[in-house]
Amino acid sequence: MDGDQDEYEKLPGYYRPWDLAQVILAGRRYRIEDVGVLSDGGALFAIYVAAAPGVV
Repeated sequence: MDGDQDEYEKLPGYYRPWDLAQVILAGRRYRIEDVGVLSDGGALFAIYVAAAPGVV
């Protein structure tokens, strides 16, 4: 995200692909990073959300 002026905060924990729909909210900016694969072959992701002034 070179040149991106937003500051991102990491959401606690790591997430599987099916968790994304429960975490992502409309109107927010996210960065999702692959953090590895579990022993069962499932992908694991870290999610960062842009800090937006006035949004809680």
